[in-house]
Amino acid sequence: MATGITTNEYRKRLAKHAFNETPTYPLAKITHMVFGDGGVDGEGELVYMDPDQTTLNSVLATKALRSVDQPDDYSVRGEGVLGVDELVGSEISEAGLIDEEGRLVGFRNFLPKTKDSDEELAIKITLKF
Repeated sequence: MATGITTNEYRKRLAKHAFNETPTYPLAKITHMVFGDGGVDGEGELVYMDPDQTTLNSVLATKALRSVDQPDDYSVRGEGVLGVDELVGSEISEAGLIDEEGRLVGFRNFLPKTKDSDEELAIKITLKF
């Protein structure tokens, strides 16, 4: 499990939410994970994780989370899974947590994981606040 970065857009929404006594900018629950293959460049080096991103570099699939929990008072962790028959042969190198309104909350890049045809691929992302 690795720590991702929180997007600036989500941080703005969080600040706006905290500022208002009656929030007009509600925070939506984290419900999905997006998977992609744009976390490394052509030479296999990790791509800079820009907090201003609003989507992954190269989206391949979006799936409902298997689980979401709060491991400590300052974090949230989501686990997304690609099933046995999904994206077989793909080189997954980025993943992100999406809220119920479809906005990217946070993400991380990692060295490619080849999706085999005989197993699930589970990815966990922890966001710290």
